[in-house]
Amino acid sequence: MHKKVLWRLLIWLVLMGYIALDFLVLKGPLHQKLKTKEVEILPDTERGIAARVFHKPIYLSQIDFAVDKMLWAKGRDRKNIGESERTYLRQVAIRDLADQYILRTKLRDQQEKYPVSEEEITAAVKRFSDRFDGKDDLINALKANGIKGDKELRYRLAAKLQQDQYIEKFTQVDSKLLEDEAKKAHADYRQQFSVPARVNVRHIFCAKLENTEQQALLKLHFAKALLHLSYQSKDTFSELARVLSEDERTKRDSGKLGWIRKNRIAPDFTAKVFAAEVGIPEIIETKLGWHLIHVVAKEQPKPRSYEEVKSELMLSLENYQRKNNVEKFRITLRKQQADKIKIDWQMLKKPWTEVIPSN
Repeated sequence: MHKKVLWRLLIWLVLMGYIALDFLVLKGPLHQKLKTKEVEILPDTERGIAARVFHKPIYLSQIDFAVDKMLWAKGRDRKNIGESERTYLRQVAIRDLADQYILRTKLRDQQEKYPVSEEEITAAVKRFSDRFDGKDDLINALKANGIKGDKELRYRLAAKLQQDQYIEKFTQVDSKLLEDEAKKAHADYRQQFSVPARVNVRHIFCAKLENTEQQALLKLHFAKALLHLSYQSKDTFSELARVLSEDERTKRDSGKLGWIRKNRIAPDFTAKVFAAEVGIPEIIETKLGWHLIHVVAKEQPKPRSYEEVKSELMLSLENYQRKNNVEKFRITLRKQQADKIKIDWQMLKKPWTEVIPSN
């Protein structure tokens, strides 16, 4: 027999022997690989996979973990979350996760176009850390977000900064159009941009918890008489407030409440203050007690010009437009990659999973 044939036969026998030993005796790599393949052919629903984006699985536990983060940010947890709210929160979370997968894929081959410096990452880490009272709170927050240490935090924040740059490129706000909208809004809703009426008032207060009506009115009528005798001297009112008023916040400052507007203080107080005449002390009653009020000055509502409100109006409109543009952009991305996104919406109605944080 030819030597080459013998060598081939020998190699074949050795190979067959290794396979038999791996499967029947050692339960080695080939055996384990085959078992893994058997597991992989199970349906996604049985494996807890609720969605696939670019064929990558998103498990229901991942979605629930994202929901937990959303709830944690609002000071809530799974308690008192009903079935309909749970399903809705999962829908929000899966869309956000899908967007993240799409953005990562988009950025994978063009990261150099969106550079992030170490200084920017360090600043982002500081902003994140400053939200917490101390190191322990920060550590708990990292665990709650599935972040394992400072290195992973920097990595995730760097990725977020890159994604923000990418989104910013496609969602910029047209400043000219924005200013046109601001001018139109000011013209259409001029009354809403007016400075509302306000009064400058001070008071001497007697609380119902500390006085009977007779005791309170005796003090306040006495103070009012002294003011009349002293021609309503500013110094006299200040001294009387220091001695008689039970409002600890204002008694040492001449009883000053300062400039007030309607709906900023209890209505039973403001209604009577706005009705009072300037410069004439008057005794009024509220649910808290009795007040000797002195209206120092009044200002009627006055319109604010466009230039006065421009900066705050532009900022408000820009924030709204930017948020709107980002949402439209994300919807567009999802539509463009619709064939790469598969979501089992029925799985989102299942009970809570036991979340295992994943990267």
